[in-house]
Amino acid sequence: MDPFSDRVSDINELGGRASHLFTALVLLLTFGVLAVNTIEDVELLTDSTTLTLPSIGVSLSPVWLAYLLPVAVTVLWFYLQIYLDDLWRGLVPTFVNDYMY
Repeated sequence: MDPFSDRVSDINELGGRASHLFTALVLLLTFGVLAVNTIEDVELLTDSTTLTLPSIGVSLSPVWLAYLLPVAVTVLWFYLQIYLDDLWRGLVPTFVNDYMY
């Protein structure tokens, strides 16, 4: 195999993983917006309701959702940025990698 086809396959693999991470991030943000819109202010202040996560069937307090959702979004965002950085480094020519990084 030649080095060009190895580089192309690596770029395709990184691009696929980055697209999956981006899709997961968008789905998490969509779920967060939908979950937050179902909570009323009184329920949030009194912690009197629970949200049931539809995909895994776990009951969660809105207060815990307010703590966990930003942490999950931040972790996914940084993980996506790491993949995008690796993808960028794979896309630039080799001589640019030697001089810039």
